[in-house]
Amino acid sequence: MYALGSYSKSVGVYSDSDGKLIFLLQGQQGGVTHVMFSPDGTKLYSGGRKDDEILCWDVRNPGTVLYCMLRSVNTNQRVYFDIDRSGQYIISGNADGVVFCVGLDTSPC
Repeated sequence: MYALGSYSKSVGVYSDSDGKLIFLLQGQQGGVTHVMFSPDGTKLYSGGRKDDEILCWDVRNPGTVLYCMLRSVNTNQRVYFDIDRSGQYIISGNADGVVFCVGLDTSPC
């Protein structure tokens, strides 16, 4: 499966085999500019423009936000994030130029 973010504030998750929509995730405050699966494939992270939250979705229970990470993004520019190889930390920046690293299991919404 693969995920696509949209400017309509949603993330679509699609089948690799036929390209059909499996489920749609809604909850971002801005257009979704970045999506990334966890290394084990059980979680999906999404972030957007003018949106202060990176959301962590449970792929096994679509529509459930497990937790979120806060950052300051008051711009239409893309502010990316990445997950370290161990799958324990997420690294991102914010609109102020600050880079931060957060443990993935320590950030409830």
